[in-house]
Amino acid sequence: MKHLFFVYFIFMFSSSMAQKGLTYNRSIKPIFEKHCTSCHFENGFSPFSLDSYLSVKNHSDFICHLVENRIMPPWTADTSYRTFKNQNVLSKNEIKIIQQWSKEGRIEGEEIVQVQKKQTYINRQFDSTWCIPMVRSYTVKDLNQDLFKRFYVKTNFVKDVYVSRFEFRPGNKNIVHHSEVFLDSSGQNFPDLSIPGNEQIPGMNYEARITGLNNFKYITGWLPGEMYEEFPKGIYSKIPKGSNMFFLMHYASTPIEETDSSVFFVHEKKNLKGIRVAKTIDIHGHRDLDNGSFYIPKDSVVSLHCRKVIKEDISAFSLLVHAHHLAKSMLAYVVTSKNDTIPLLKIPKWNFNWQFIYKFKKFEIIPKNSIIHYFVEYDNTINNLENPNFPPKDIHYSFEADQEMMELFIYYVPYSKGDEKVPLDY
Repeated sequence: MKHLFFVYFIFMFSSSMAQKGLTYNRSIKPIFEKHCTSCHFENGFSPFSLDSYLSVKNHSDFICHLVENRIMPPWTADTSYRTFKNQNVLSKNEIKIIQQWSKEGRIEGEEIVQVQKKQTYINRQFDSTWCIPMVRSYTVKDLNQDLFKRFYVKTNFVKDVYVSRFEFRPGNKNIVHHSEVFLDSSGQNFPDLSIPGNEQIPGMNYEARITGLNNFKYITGWLPGEMYEEFPKGIYSKIPKGSNMFFLMHYASTPIEETDSSVFFVHEKKNLKGIRVAKTIDIHGHRDLDNGSFYIPKDSVVSLHCRKVIKEDISAFSLLVHAHHLAKSMLAYVVTSKNDTIPLLKIPKWNFNWQFIYKFKKFEIIPKNSIIHYFVEYDNTINNLENPNFPPKDIHYSFEADQEMMELFIYYVPYSKGDEKVPLDY
C-alpha cells in the first residue's frame, strides 16, 4: 500500500506540474541569460533586446524559427570536432523548451528570486586604463560596398604596458563590421595613416606579397558579438614602450552617409609578480602556403593549404581565423613529430558575418617541431551567393572585401611543466 501511495503521489505531483506548463521566468529566462542577453540587451549590439519578458514574447515566433534552424545563437565551429570554453550552442532540450513555451501561450509566470547576483562583464580590477582613439573620425559617404580603411595611431607609451584585457568599442555599429589591431614596435618612420586621404597608400597591400605590414604584429580585434578580448588569469600581453598601433577598420556597405569614431581601451595591470606573457603564432595565405601563390581563378572552387612549423614547446589557449566572402569551409589541426594529430578547429560552413575568438577549456600543449595545417576552401563561382563579384573575377590576396584573405592566429605562452593540468580561467 505504501508503494502504491508513493506512485500515486508522484503521478499527481507530475500531473500538477504539467498543468502549470512552462513559464518565462522559470524556464525561458535562464536559457536566454545563458545564451542570448550578452548581445541582445538594451542599446546593445543586436537589433532588439531579449532581456525582458515582453521583448521575448513579442519576438517568440521569430526566435523559434532562428533556434530551430540553428541560426541563433551564432556558432559556426563543429562541436563534434572540438569543444571550446566559450562556445554558445543551444541543446536540443533547450530548443524544445523554447518552442513548447511559445506554443503553450507564452506565460510569464512568477518571478524567481535570484540567489546569486548576476555577474557583470567588468569582473576584474585594473590598475589603469589607457584610452586610444582613432585620432580622427571617418565618414563613409553613401557607398554601397564594403570598405577597408587603415589608421596609424600613436600611443605615446613611455614604458612597457602589460595588458589583461583589450576592449575595442566601435563608434558606429551601423557600419563597423569588424576591426583588427596591429602593434608596431619597429620604431620606423611610418607614413601617417591618420591624415585624411592617406588610408590607401601604394605598397600597403598584399597583392605583390610585399607589405609594410610585415613589421606589424596582430594583437587583437573586434568582431560582432564580442565585447572585449580577455586573457586567462595570470597571462598578459606586453606592449613595449614606444610602440604605436595600426587600426584596420572594415566598414560594411551603407546606402547613406555614416561617420565612425571608434575607441580602443587597454586595461593595464602593474602587479607583475608571477605573470606569463602571451605570444602569437600567425599564419597568412600570402606567405605561408604549402605551394604556389595565393590565387583563386574565376569560376573555380579551390582548397588552399598553409603550414607552419612550431619552433618551441607551447601552451596554446585560444585561436582566431579570418577570411572574406568566398570562403566556404575551414579546417585547422596540428601534426606532431610523433605523427599524433591535435584538432584545433573545423568550420563546415564559414559565415563572414560571425567570426569568433575560440577559447580552449585548458591549455593545448603543442610540442616543438609540430606542424600546423590550415585549409580553407573557396568558391569563386556564380553558385556562391556570397560572391561580391558578378560575374566572378580572378582573386588575389588583399584587405579589400571583393578580394580574399586567409589568416590563423594562435595565442599561447611558452610551455611550463604542469600546464596540461591547468584549467583556464577567464
